[in-house]
Amino acid sequence: HNGFGGFRMQIGQANNMIRYDHRTAARFTAVTVFLFGIFIALFLLHLFLYLYYRTALSNLYFSIFNLSFAISFYLSFVGRFTTSPQTQLTNSFIGLIIAALACFSFSGSANSLFSKKKLRFRIITALSVLFPILCYLHIGDVGEMLLVLICLVLLEAIFLTISAMIRKVKGARIIGFGILF
Repeated sequence: HNGFGGFRMQIGQANNMIRYDHRTAARFTAVTVFLFGIFIALFLLHLFLYLYYRTALSNLYFSIFNLSFAISFYLSFVGRFTTSPQTQLTNSFIGLIIAALACFSFSGSANSLFSKKKLRFRIITALSVLFPILCYLHIGDVGEMLLVLICLVLLEAIFLTISAMIRKVKGARIIGFGILF
C-alpha cells in the first residue's frame, strides 16, 4: 500500500514549496498524460490488428499489455493528485491487479509468437490469477510475490525470444529486439 495513504507533510518557505509543488505537478502531469496516450494508441492499434486478423492472438495479448500500462499511468496520475486515503488504497490494489494482467498478457504475447508448448504460459496465467487473490487476502509479501512474477515473465520472454532468434523464426529479430529492449 502507499506509504502516505493520502497524507504528506513537508517543511519549507511557503512560496518556494508552492512553486516546487506546481512545477513537479506540471512535469508529472505532462509525462503521465503523454505516456498514457502512447500506450492507449498502442492498445488500440494492436486491438484493431487483432480484430482484423484474429488468428494473430499475439496482437490481442499485446493490446492487453499496452492497456495495462496505460491504466498504470492513469492510476499513478490519480494517486499523485488525490487526497483521499481510500482512493490511494484502492489505486494500490488495482495497480497490483494491473501488474498481474501485464505479466499475463506479456507472457501470452511471447508464447503465442515463439512457443508451441503452453505449459509455461499456463503456469504464469495461474500465478497471475492467484497473485491478486493472495494480495486481497493479505497472504504473503506483496512486493516479493510481484517481483517473482515479473522476473518469471521476463526470463520466459527472454528465453523464448533468444531461442526464436537462434531458430531463425521469421520476424523474431525485430520483435525480439523490441521485447529485449
